[in-house]
Amino acid sequence: MNTTARTLPGSLLLGLAILAARPAHATEPPSSPTETVPSPRANSPFLEVRLALSDSATTLLDHRRLRQYLTIELEDDGHIAARGNGPLGDHVAYVWIDVVEPRNLVLQTRVGRSPVATRTYPLREGLRADVASRLVAVAASDMIRSQAQPQRPIQPNAPKPLTPEQVEAATRDNPALLLAAQADLTWVPKVNAVLGSSSLELAFRFHKVRPFLSGSWLAGTSDGGPMRWVSVGIGADRTFWWSANLHINIGLQAEAATVRMQDVAFAGEAGRDTWMAMATMRFRTEWALGRSTWLGVSIDPGMLLRSAVFDSPSATQSLQGFYLGAGVSLQWERRMKEFAITPVAGL
Repeated sequence: MNTTARTLPGSLLLGLAILAARPAHATEPPSSPTETVPSPRANSPFLEVRLALSDSATTLLDHRRLRQYLTIELEDDGHIAARGNGPLGDHVAYVWIDVVEPRNLVLQTRVGRSPVATRTYPLREGLRADVASRLVAVAASDMIRSQAQPQRPIQPNAPKPLTPEQVEAATRDNPALLLAAQADLTWVPKVNAVLGSSSLELAFRFHKVRPFLSGSWLAGTSDGGPMRWVSVGIGADRTFWWSANLHINIGLQAEAATVRMQDVAFAGEAGRDTWMAMATMRFRTEWALGRSTWLGVSIDPGMLLRSAVFDSPSATQSLQGFYLGAGVSLQWERRMKEFAITPVAGL
């Protein structure tokens, strides 16, 4: 009895201390379970999935189980809407399930503005409705995730730079302005004349045809003594390409010239000067030295279309007949952009 009396004050003090410490916890309201809200994934939006089944699909699938399975498969990517219809939106996924043939199930999905995706699944005979619902839920969730992924813009491949050969092939028929300087050697067998010359030529090429103007100055020796020849001409040739760096020009040229022989006088001309008309065939091969520079080698056979008679110390002779020229040229080319001739309305 005495022992109990001695321990009572200590027990009472301990109980009061416990009661004094508990009100801080007793005043807190009981914690309620928090509702877990799915968080959307970083790579795809959180979707509202609207599920709809045809009457024939309802006989093969368990609609309630299908919704449950689809909710499980979607995880944090979306939730199943209460109804299969509703307002349109970019983050709404539509799922339509139908049966077009016995045991052949058609699954269609569409997310936002993406095109409709369709798959067909054959269902085995005797497959339970809950098992079929699970398989359809897995397939539908895969299709929804695939369509919900952001579409990466297709970056066009950077075009490869053209090689010099490709640039040449692409622009060789463009209109072009050409200027050529040429050194020539001409032989006139009728008067045993050998003439050296320099000439200039200005041409404009359109596609493969090249009209040109030319001027040349020739000097040399002949049976009539020192000989001088100054001519101007007009003509055209056609270009035949063998490769990007090699082509051949074949054409015709008409020329008019003044001719002077130092030691003789031309009959009927009352002097040492006369004039000539000539027709020349042109054969020129050109090699590319650079992007706009060409080296050419030419052979130019021709005919003197007028006869000029003169008295040489040995006999009476005439300047006429065949002649042959050969030369080396250096040509500069300036190509222009291709243009098209547009017909005028009403003409």
